[in-house]
Amino acid sequence: MSGALRVALRALVREGVGQLAPGGVDWMEHPQASAGSFVVLQTISGSDGHTQDGPDGLFQGRVQADCYADRYADAVAIADALTGHLDGHRGGGFAGIFHLGTRDGLADADPDLLPRVSLDFMINWRNDNA
Repeated sequence: MSGALRVALRALVREGVGQLAPGGVDWMEHPQASAGSFVVLQTISGSDGHTQDGPDGLFQGRVQADCYADRYADAVAIADALTGHLDGHRGGGFAGIFHLGTRDGLADADPDLLPRVSLDFMINWRNDNA
């Protein structure tokens, strides 16, 4: 996954969750000093497309967005806003973003952990249009 794609997707997610996630949007980690609800992004899988003539410039991959909040209802609100903003999006290098699934819960049912809603998106990114 290219750096340009990571930057563009993070900006698009920030745009979609706005005030609902004042703690920010980050790849793979959440800064401990940040307060409020937040979103963590991670690449699940992905690869560049190829034809018989070589690379075709299209990356396709699965990205997970974990929406965290103090209350489960707030995590759901972030997830709903993000799904509405990203599902079907095209433009700015994105050839298409599609919602694939949703999961929720607490890891290991630990009462000290924040409620989380996890979303999976298929990202189609055209490197030459970025």
